Amino acid sequence: MMTTLDRLQQHGPMGPVWFRVAQERGQEPEPLLQALTDTHTAAEYRQRRKQCQRAAEAEKQRREAAEQQLLDEQWERAQWFEKRKRKMKKLARLWDEAATDDER
Repeated sequence: MMTTLDRLQQHGPMGPVWFRVAQERGQEPEPLLQALTDTHTAAEYRQRRKQCQRAAEAEKQRREAAEQQLLDEQWERAQWFEKRKRKMKKLARLWDEAATDDER
């Protein structure tokens, strides 16, 4: 817990001047006894843990979806280039055939 001298002078040591330093604690100042009391129960801990796990799973799914989208885009691009390559080969054959017909 922590506080400032200004807050102590304004509200006194038993007033709402104390801040909890630990994560997931309130950002508002609290009275000393309330700040010293551990209000987090095992059930709340399990609930926070499940929430973190769900958030981690959602992030994992988001990353996997983004990776799959990237792979799909790369596949489409490769297919486009392969299709373009086949068309160019076909045009080159037609060009070569037209040139040989003119020579004859």
